[in-house]
Amino acid sequence: MCRWSARQRNLKARSRTRRTTCCRCPSAMRLPVCCRWVWRPMRHTPVALKYDPYNVKALYRRAMAHRQAATNAGLEAAVSDLAAANQLEPANNQVRLALATVQHELREHRKQERGMYSNIFQHGQLYDEHAANATANSSGGLQRAAPAGGAGCVTGSQRRGAVSTAAAASADTMGAEGGWHDATGSEDEDWRRAEPAGGSDELDPEDLLFLDPQKRKVESALASREADLVMFKMQAALARSRNRKMAERLDAERARRAVRFPWWAVPWWAYALIGLHLAYRLIKVWRMPVPNGVHPHGIVQEAGQGLQSDHLDL
Repeated sequence: MCRWSARQRNLKARSRTRRTTCCRCPSAMRLPVCCRWVWRPMRHTPVALKYDPYNVKALYRRAMAHRQAATNAGLEAAVSDLAAANQLEPANNQVRLALATVQHELREHRKQERGMYSNIFQHGQLYDEHAANATANSSGGLQRAAPAGGAGCVTGSQRRGAVSTAAAASADTMGAEGGWHDATGSEDEDWRRAEPAGGSDELDPEDLLFLDPQKRKVESALASREADLVMFKMQAALARSRNRKMAERLDAERARRAVRFPWWAVPWWAYALIGLHLAYRLIKVWRMPVPNGVHPHGIVQEAGQGLQSDHLDL
């Protein structure tokens, strides 16, 4: 009976506690990664592909393991594995459906990331307001901490004068005739000058998030229908090529199994009978009368009888 020492028991308990804590903490490690069936395909698939590069099942299992990671890199790896498996076996409906599902999940994941980044850039003004409030509070504290007369009062008056001057300048710009339009006209010209050569018709990938959902549904339906049609044509072409190859293989196998007739196994009297039969048929054909002709011997006899009848008449 094996007895554990106190140090070994302590190390084993500590490793079990660390593993349990790691798997229970989603921020440290995702729960599916802790499962044993996730890392097994990662380790066994390269070995299987080393011996059989056309193993569709190995590619499918590794793709499903990558999909469980639920990350951008994992979904991209899953799409690449499923695309390779679909290229090896286009008629496999399970691989095709899994490829479409993972591609949809990857698109949704990228949309969420783009939406998150766009929200960050759109609501960046909130950070500026908080920074302005913090600056104002800090400046107010400094003013309160400064003495009543001296540099503190001079600094506060200078700040108030600068703010009033900027406000007056902005009011004059907006109140002047054509002032606002003149101010924005140069900005519009700079914006048009900075536009690409293709014009403003080209949509940025971020703008695709704000398209009409119904339009996107129609486009996805048309794309899926076209993909189904292409897949049906590919399957029909593959079936035709398989049937042709199978017919060629069957013909080759039949030709290989076909052997020459064993003439040496036929007895001599069979050859004698065949020769007699051929001679009988030749004689019979030679003595056969001509259907639409007259025998020459009959023509001579008829001519002799005609001469005798003429002599008797004379």
